[in-house]
Amino acid sequence: MKRHLIALRGKSSIGKSSSLHLLYKHLLAHPDTKPLHFEALGRKLDFIAILSIEGHAVGIFNRADAPAIVKELLDRLVEAKCQVIVCAARTKGEVEKVLKSQGRKYKLVELQKKACAGKSQAVSNSAVSHSIAAMVCAALDA
Repeated sequence: MKRHLIALRGKSSIGKSSSLHLLYKHLLAHPDTKPLHFEALGRKLDFIAILSIEGHAVGIFNRADAPAIVKELLDRLVEAKCQVIVCAARTKGEVEKVLKSQGRKYKLVELQKKACAGKSQAVSNSAVSHSIAAMVCAALDA
């Protein structure tokens, strides 16, 4: 199975962190999911988590503003042998290089989170989290 790194990209304050919190809750609702690790990272919505879904490790984190932090969290999830990693990552700065540095180990899939136009932020975040959950399940089935 090819490992996947799914990066939810976008500007500040458009719902990346909220979408990944919803994703975590959606994945926990799967009957064959077991939480292995959850750690708040000091800021209101920032966290790192590892789930086991049908015996496959899935990592999620959403501290996406500093390249050094993104690298550290990615390294932790790679070390934990996560087959799928989902992260939030701002579109600005050096984070792009950190994500692409995993290219030999992980297939990078980037999704753009955009500001809402005509619908509420909550609806947008829910839709994004459902889409990413489907991508995680598809990656685990591949």
